[in-house]
Amino acid sequence: MPTITTPSKADRRLESIPNAAEYIGVSTKTIRRYIAAGRAVGYRAGPRLIRVDLNDLDAMLRAIPAGGRQHACKRRGPAARTQHHRTGRMPREPMR
Repeated sequence: MPTITTPSKADRRLESIPNAAEYIGVSTKTIRRYIAAGRAVGYRAGPRLIRVDLNDLDAMLRAIPAGGRQHACKRRGPAARTQHHRTGRMPREPMR
């Protein structure tokens, strides 16, 4: 998980939660979850107004490498009998 540093006031690009959600293409609930989990920093500007630094959101985004590598759960062979990375379940035996 990336370390969040506090930038100077001049470097901050503060936006409202709805605008920040639109900026990266997620819902407002997702932005609130990021703040609650510590993945993004929320700045309170009054009793109800919360702003998010777009620089924090840019730092969270990462490029997806392009190439011919096959996803781990799609590979076949000896490694195919390991648990699925998301569900934790073992793959089913193929029908014969």
